[in-house]
Amino acid sequence: MKKILLSAALASIVGFAAVAPQSAQAYDGKLTINGKINDSTCVVTPGNGASGTAGDVTVTMPEVQKAALAAKDAVAGEQAFTLTIGGPGQSGCTNGMVAQMTFDKTNVNAAGRLNNTGNATNVDVELANAAGAAAINLLNNAQTPQITIANNTAQLNYVARYHATGVATVGSVSAVANYSVTYN
Repeated sequence: MKKILLSAALASIVGFAAVAPQSAQAYDGKLTINGKINDSTCVVTPGNGASGTAGDVTVTMPEVQKAALAAKDAVAGEQAFTLTIGGPGQSGCTNGMVAQMTFDKTNVNAAGRLNNTGNATNVDVELANAAGAAAINLLNNAQTPQITIANNTAQLNYVARYHATGVATVGSVSAVANYSVTYN
Protein backbone atom coordinates (compact mmCIF):
# COMPACT_ATOMS: atom_id res chain seq x y z
CA MET A 1 0.00 0.00 0.00
CA LYS A 2 2.87 2.40 0.79
CA LYS A 3 4.25 1.83 -2.73
CA ILE A 4 0.95 2.82 -4.31
CA LEU A 5 0.64 5.96 -2.16
CA LEU A 6 4.25 6.94 -2.87
CA SER A 7 3.71 6.43 -6.61
CA ALA A 8 0.52 8.49 -6.52
CA ALA A 9 2.26 11.25 -4.56
CA LEU A 10 5.15 11.40 -7.05
CA ALA A 11 2.76 11.47 -10.00
CA SER A 12 0.88 14.38 -8.39
CA ILE A 13 4.08 16.34 -7.80
CA VAL A 14 5.36 15.75 -11.36
CA GLY A 15 1.98 16.68 -12.86
CA PHE A 16 1.78 19.85 -10.75
CA ALA A 17 5.31 20.88 -11.83
CA ALA A 18 4.38 20.49 -15.47
CA VAL A 19 1.47 22.93 -15.18
CA ALA A 20 3.07 25.33 -12.71
CA PRO A 21 4.00 28.76 -14.13
CA GLN A 22 7.52 28.96 -15.51
CA SER A 23 9.99 31.60 -14.41
CA ALA A 24 9.57 35.05 -15.95
CA GLN A 25 11.74 35.95 -18.96
CA ALA A 26 13.66 39.22 -18.74
CA TYR A 27 13.72 41.33 -21.95
CA ASP A 28 16.03 44.14 -22.91
CA GLY A 29 13.49 45.80 -25.20
CA LYS A 30 11.16 45.15 -28.08
CA LEU A 31 11.38 45.38 -31.84
CA THR A 32 8.36 46.89 -33.56
CA ILE A 33 7.95 46.41 -37.29
CA ASN A 34 5.55 48.60 -39.24
CA GLY A 35 4.70 48.50 -42.92
CA LYS A 36 2.20 49.61 -45.47
CA ILE A 37 0.54 47.98 -48.45
CA ASN A 38 -0.37 50.30 -51.30
CA ASP A 39 -2.02 49.86 -54.64
CA SER A 40 0.13 52.16 -56.77
CA THR A 41 0.46 50.68 -60.21
CA CYS A 42 2.41 52.89 -62.55
CA VAL A 43 3.31 51.78 -66.05
CA VAL A 44 6.96 52.37 -67.06
CA THR A 45 7.45 53.60 -70.62
CA PRO A 46 10.57 54.62 -72.54
CA GLY A 47 11.30 58.31 -72.90
CA ASN A 48 14.09 60.22 -74.65
CA GLY A 49 17.03 58.04 -75.67
CA ALA A 50 15.07 54.77 -75.35
CA SER A 51 12.51 52.79 -77.30
CA GLY A 52 10.15 49.91 -76.63
CA THR A 53 6.77 49.35 -75.07
CA ALA A 54 5.30 49.66 -71.61
CA GLY A 55 7.57 47.76 -69.26
CA ASP A 56 10.16 46.62 -71.80
CA VAL A 57 12.66 49.30 -72.73
CA THR A 58 15.59 49.22 -75.15
CA VAL A 59 18.54 51.61 -75.06
CA THR A 60 20.83 51.64 -78.09
CA MET A 61 24.33 52.67 -77.14
CA PRO A 62 26.60 54.52 -79.57
CA GLU A 63 29.30 52.59 -81.38
CA VAL A 64 32.74 53.43 -79.99
CA GLN A 65 36.28 52.73 -81.10
CA LYS A 66 38.03 49.98 -79.14
CA ALA A 67 40.83 52.50 -78.44
CA ALA A 68 38.36 54.31 -76.15
CA LEU A 69 38.25 51.16 -73.99
CA ALA A 70 41.93 50.22 -74.16
CA ALA A 71 42.55 50.32 -70.39
CA LYS A 72 40.89 48.76 -67.38
CA ASP A 73 38.17 51.01 -65.90
CA ALA A 74 37.95 53.23 -68.99
CA VAL A 75 34.38 54.30 -69.74
CA ALA A 76 32.95 55.47 -73.05
CA GLY A 77 29.79 55.74 -75.09
CA GLU A 78 27.43 57.36 -72.64
CA GLN A 79 23.81 57.14 -73.76
CA ALA A 80 21.34 59.22 -71.77
CA PHE A 81 17.78 57.93 -71.52
CA THR A 82 14.60 58.66 -69.62
CA LEU A 83 12.04 56.30 -68.15
CA THR A 84 8.58 57.66 -67.54
CA ILE A 85 6.62 56.25 -64.62
CA GLY A 86 2.87 56.69 -64.96
CA GLY A 87 1.29 59.34 -67.10
CA PRO A 88 -1.90 61.29 -67.67
CA GLY A 89 -4.97 59.32 -66.71
CA GLN A 90 -3.09 56.69 -64.67
CA SER A 91 -5.04 57.20 -61.46
CA GLY A 92 -3.30 54.16 -59.91
CA CYS A 93 -0.05 56.11 -60.06
CA THR A 94 -0.69 58.04 -56.86
CA ASN A 95 0.46 61.63 -56.44
CA GLY A 96 2.86 62.13 -53.55
CA MET A 97 4.18 58.57 -53.64
CA VAL A 98 7.97 58.27 -53.91
CA ALA A 99 9.05 55.92 -56.69
CA GLN A 100 12.41 54.20 -56.99
CA MET A 101 13.61 51.74 -59.59
CA THR A 102 15.55 48.80 -58.18
CA PHE A 103 17.45 46.28 -60.24
CA ASP A 104 17.55 42.50 -59.91
CA LYS A 105 21.00 40.96 -59.41
CA THR A 106 20.52 38.18 -61.98
CA ASN A 107 22.72 39.67 -64.72
CA VAL A 108 24.98 41.70 -62.44
CA ASN A 109 28.64 40.91 -61.77
CA ALA A 110 30.67 41.37 -58.58
CA ALA A 111 31.54 44.95 -59.59
CA GLY A 112 27.84 45.90 -59.65
CA ARG A 113 27.71 46.27 -63.43
CA LEU A 114 25.70 44.42 -66.07
CA ASN A 115 27.35 41.41 -67.67
CA ASN A 116 27.97 41.69 -71.39
CA THR A 117 26.40 38.77 -73.28
CA GLY A 118 27.64 40.00 -76.68
CA ASN A 119 30.86 38.79 -78.30
CA ALA A 120 33.08 41.77 -77.38
CA THR A 121 35.27 40.87 -74.42
CA ASN A 122 36.56 42.82 -71.42
CA VAL A 123 33.61 45.18 -71.34
CA ASP A 124 30.59 45.55 -69.03
CA VAL A 125 27.70 48.00 -69.11
CA GLU A 126 27.13 50.35 -66.19
CA LEU A 127 24.23 52.62 -65.34
CA ALA A 128 24.46 56.05 -63.77
CA ASN A 129 21.99 58.78 -62.81
CA ALA A 130 23.49 61.38 -65.14
CA ALA A 131 26.33 61.94 -67.58
CA GLY A 132 29.65 61.76 -65.77
CA ALA A 133 28.02 60.67 -62.51
CA ALA A 134 29.24 57.76 -60.41
CA ALA A 135 27.88 54.39 -61.49
CA ILE A 136 24.93 52.80 -59.75
CA ASN A 137 26.04 49.66 -57.95
CA LEU A 138 23.36 47.24 -59.15
CA LEU A 139 24.22 44.73 -56.42
CA ASN A 140 22.87 47.01 -53.72
CA ASN A 141 21.12 49.68 -55.85
CA ALA A 142 23.31 52.37 -54.25
CA GLN A 143 22.72 55.78 -55.82
CA THR A 144 19.45 54.73 -57.46
CA PRO A 145 17.37 57.91 -57.62
CA GLN A 146 14.03 58.41 -55.90
CA ILE A 147 11.39 60.69 -57.33
CA THR A 148 8.03 61.95 -56.10
CA ILE A 149 5.07 61.32 -58.38
CA ALA A 150 3.17 64.47 -59.36
CA ASN A 151 0.25 64.71 -61.79
CA ASN A 152 0.28 60.88 -61.90
CA THR A 153 3.75 60.79 -63.48
CA ALA A 154 7.48 60.99 -62.81
CA GLN A 155 10.61 60.76 -64.93
CA LEU A 156 13.84 58.99 -64.04
CA ASN A 157 16.96 60.02 -65.93
CA TYR A 158 19.77 57.53 -66.47
CA VAL A 159 22.93 57.03 -68.48
CA ALA A 160 24.22 53.70 -69.82
CA ARG A 161 27.89 53.44 -70.72
CA TYR A 162 30.57 50.90 -71.59
CA HIS A 163 33.06 50.05 -68.82
CA ALA A 164 36.31 48.29 -69.73
CA THR A 165 37.43 45.43 -67.49
CA GLY A 166 40.66 45.16 -69.48
CA VAL A 167 41.59 45.91 -73.09
CA ALA A 168 38.24 45.62 -74.88
CA THR A 169 37.98 43.64 -78.10
CA VAL A 170 35.88 44.39 -81.16
CA GLY A 171 32.38 42.92 -81.11
CA SER A 172 28.82 43.36 -79.97
CA VAL A 173 27.74 44.40 -76.49
CA SER A 174 24.41 43.36 -75.03
CA ALA A 175 23.12 43.44 -71.46
CA VAL A 176 19.77 43.02 -69.72
CA ALA A 177 18.69 44.60 -66.46
CA ASN A 178 15.51 43.31 -64.82
CA TYR A 179 13.89 46.01 -62.73
CA SER A 180 11.07 46.69 -60.30
CA VAL A 181 9.55 49.98 -59.26
CA THR A 182 9.01 50.37 -55.53
CA TYR A 183 6.80 52.99 -53.93
CA ASN A 184 6.96 54.62 -50.49
